[in-house]
Amino acid sequence: MRVITTVIYLIIILLLSSCYLIPCGWDSDLQTVKGQTSTKSLVGTYRLDQISKQTIPNYNKLDNSEIVLQENGKLTYRNVPVSTFDFEKYYENNNQLTNGTGQWSVDNNVGNEELFVTLDNTELLNAYSTSFRLYKKDNKYVIFIIMGDPDECLAARFVKE
Repeated sequence: MRVITTVIYLIIILLLSSCYLIPCGWDSDLQTVKGQTSTKSLVGTYRLDQISKQTIPNYNKLDNSEIVLQENGKLTYRNVPVSTFDFEKYYENNNQLTNGTGQWSVDNNVGNEELFVTLDNTELLNAYSTSFRLYKKDNKYVIFIIMGDPDECLAARFVKE
């Protein structure tokens, strides 16, 4: 009987320790991008959306943060808080704005399109590689960057102009 009680307590603790028990809803207004996306359709300038400015602490005054995807696989980012890209900087509350360049490509990951990036040319993020989710909203592409622990339900959303 004591074993059953212990198991029940452990299950309750596990269920309550994650926000996934109650879904985030951070992408509820976005459509998943499936299939093969052409690189040409992704090329352009992406700006931080209003939802990100309202939900991420200290992002409400970021009017000129942008990520630019170029046709040759290069990217530039301007006035983006380093905490957007770097897990450790996020937990240090380092919102220093950073600028830089990098490379990008798109690939299919378990049926969903993802943007794979390597960020270069900055003392903060030299040769930093990661992937970002791709979505669409109102027929515009959205670069979806999860910030910190996914259980915190924070993501920077950059929408194509």
